[in-house]
Amino acid sequence: SRSIALIRVLTGLTSDQTRYKLLKVQDQKGDTPLHIAAAYGPAQMIRIIAESLKDDQFIYLLLTTNYEENTPLQLAELRGSDAAAQLLQKYQTDIRLEMVQHITDVSGNSRRSESTCVVNGSNMQGYLQLGETT
Repeated sequence: SRSIALIRVLTGLTSDQTRYKLLKVQDQKGDTPLHIAAAYGPAQMIRIIAESLKDDQFIYLLLTTNYEENTPLQLAELRGSDAAAQLLQKYQTDIRLEMVQHITDVSGNSRRSESTCVVNGSNMQGYLQLGETT
């Protein structure tokens, strides 16, 4: 489709830093390109965005809320975009598992505790389960 071709061009022709700046721009509703892909585009658009960014950049976009306080996942669920919602949920699950694994590897301790993550002014209490060092 045309929208997938446009995303491929956008993500393929720019430097890493420029690509990230373009993909975190918010429109008049506070939506990023990831919000728009989640709500209206095929899931493949989300995949292209995810694969074009560094992990920390994609995490930021994944947790960014629009002006109605919706993340891309929440917007996909509200719009009934099932494939997009499933893919975004998988990314969030994978990110949580990677973070727990990383902290466990660093600390040598597999205990878990709740943490608060604040991204773009949004309190994500309990969103992440982080390893606790003793």
